[in-house]
Amino acid sequence: MTLPQSGTQSRAKQKRLELDEMLGHLETCIRKKLPPLIILLSQGAKGEQGNLIRKDIAAIRALMKRVNPEVMQWGSTADRMRYQNLLHNFDSQMRSAELRQQDKERRRFSRIDLDLAVTVSSPQASQRARAVNMNLDGVRLRSGALPRPGDTIELDLTELPAKPVKGKVIWSRDGEAGVKFLTLDDDTRECIRRYLNEEQERQTSAPAAAPAAADGPEDEEA
Repeated sequence: MTLPQSGTQSRAKQKRLELDEMLGHLETCIRKKLPPLIILLSQGAKGEQGNLIRKDIAAIRALMKRVNPEVMQWGSTADRMRYQNLLHNFDSQMRSAELRQQDKERRRFSRIDLDLAVTVSSPQASQRARAVNMNLDGVRLRSGALPRPGDTIELDLTELPAKPVKGKVIWSRDGEAGVKFLTLDDDTRECIRRYLNEEQERQTSAPAAAPAAADGPEDEEA
C-alpha cells in the first residue's frame, strides 16, 4: 500500500527528528563521555574498572553502527558531515590512547644500555636483531626488519646461557620494537637478572661517558 504524500512527508520529518536526537546523543558520548574513559584507559585501568571502561567504549561503537544506516537513509548533507566528524573524533581519541599506552609500555623497559645479539623467530621467518635494553618484563630490539605490534615471537638471547623466550610485540616503529616477555622459567629469569646486575655494575664502575645527543633514542622517552 502506497502512503499518501502527506503521510510520507510526515514520516520523513519524524525520522529526521529521531536522527537529530541520535546524533546529539552520539555527540555527547564522543565529546564528553569518551575523553575521561580514554584517560583512565591510558593510565592502565585494569580489573573491573578496565572491563567497565571497555564496555562503555564498545557501547559507543555500537551506537555509531546504529546511527550509520539512519544517516545514510534520512540524513541531510549536513547530518552526514556531522556524523563523519564524530567518527573522525572517535578514531583520533582511540589512536591517541593507543600511542600513549605504547609510550607507557616503552618506559617500563630498563635504561641500561645494551648491545646484545638476539635471534627473533616468528611463524614467517627468523632474523637477527640487537637488544638495546632489557629487564625482567621485556626487551627493546633494534633491527632493520621488525615484527608487527601484537605478534607473538620467540627470542633466543644468543649471548646468554638462557633458553629461548616467548614474547609479544607491544610497539614497533623507527627501527625499534618493544617486546614483553610471556614466559620466563626460574632458570631463565635468574640468568637474565644476573646478566643485568653485572652489566649495571660494569657501567656504574666505568668512567662517565659524554652526554648523549639530544636526538638519541633514550631522549625520546625522557
